[in-house]
Amino acid sequence: MNKTSNLKGWFIFAIAAAFYAYEFFLRVTPAAMQSQIMSNFGISAKSFGFLMSSYFYAYTPLQLFVGSIMDLYGTKNTLVVAVLACLVGAIIFSQTDYFTIAILSYALVGFGSAFAFVGVLKISSIWLPANYLAIATGIATSMGMLGAISGEFILDAAIQVYGQHQTLTAYSLIGLLLLGAVVFIVDDQPHRRSISKRAPVKFKTLIRDILKIRHSSQFWINGIIGSLLFMPTNVFASMWAVMFFKQTYYFPSSHANAISSMLFAGWAIGAPIWGWLSSRQFRAVTMLRYCALISSVLLWLIIYHKTHDITMIYIIMFLVGMFSSVQVLVFPIATSFFDKKLIGTAISLTNMLVMLNTFISPLVGTILDLSWDGATIGNERIFSAHGFEQALLILPLGLFISFILTYFLKENSLLNQ
Repeated sequence: MNKTSNLKGWFIFAIAAAFYAYEFFLRVTPAAMQSQIMSNFGISAKSFGFLMSSYFYAYTPLQLFVGSIMDLYGTKNTLVVAVLACLVGAIIFSQTDYFTIAILSYALVGFGSAFAFVGVLKISSIWLPANYLAIATGIATSMGMLGAISGEFILDAAIQVYGQHQTLTAYSLIGLLLLGAVVFIVDDQPHRRSISKRAPVKFKTLIRDILKIRHSSQFWINGIIGSLLFMPTNVFASMWAVMFFKQTYYFPSSHANAISSMLFAGWAIGAPIWGWLSSRQFRAVTMLRYCALISSVLLWLIIYHKTHDITMIYIIMFLVGMFSSVQVLVFPIATSFFDKKLIGTAISLTNMLVMLNTFISPLVGTILDLSWDGATIGNERIFSAHGFEQALLILPLGLFISFILTYFLKENSLLNQ
């Protein structure tokens, strides 16, 4: 690959990664406004958990098919539809006063977002050298976490100044710029490559491939480890952390959002590091194992052994994000279980397994509602520290289970990347 083609490939990869950052911003936006949303719609913690999960009710099942859809219709065409879905869903969500419409519009965002992560890795597989997949995964994940930080931290400050509807509308319209970039710049058929035109992957082929791996314990163990390692990000930081720090540590909203965003910052720093170490032949399973254990201990400290040293809290949340970001390694691992022409399918199936942890969020909300003693401030429900400790137990426990599962994942299954 010549230098010009290489630069163009990285530029196109950056556009796809920017879409992943945008969809991650949209994903965490409701969490940053949790109190306002629960108050405005007059809903319980369980209903809020359902709202957050509606994104993933659309997102997760689609992971079975996004790789095949991209193989069939092309990555660029698919991304155009995906960005448009996110844009329309975000605008509707920012303007509605009806809870049902909020659920449906957030689900539409989830539909579009389903193609973002697989799309950016599919682009990397087309434009970048094969040995860059782990590094590309880390960079893409870092971009996503920067989007999440924007949603958790910058959004809260903007809302305080400009108001909820105006701020969300302005952020939503960023999707217009992305849509233009995807339409006019992204190319999924680099003419400088001497690649053969392959037949699109058919649905029957996809099903046959899924059935072929159903007995592969390594594939399922790898996906479950990825899901458990992603819980601190997907369940805690993206959904419940802001409320947790406000109501158990008694921090103001600005501090709670900033502390929550530190987990995403840890991911942004850690993910490329683990990808780089993997590309340098460091033992991936060993990294998964000890990072899972360290993450479990650190998150346990945050939830059950509270310190009011705010600097220490920032540091611990950052470290939880950095060590749990080793989860990015499960994607290059997963590609070893598929034929190379189905890289998109391999990644999307693994991503589906990873996102199954989403269904824990309504459970967390239900446990909080059951522990609620009726206390409110204004229209906001106030939950006890004990209630949060019960509801969030699954997080450090899940990380510890992922630590145990790494002993059943073979190191030699990763060495063909």
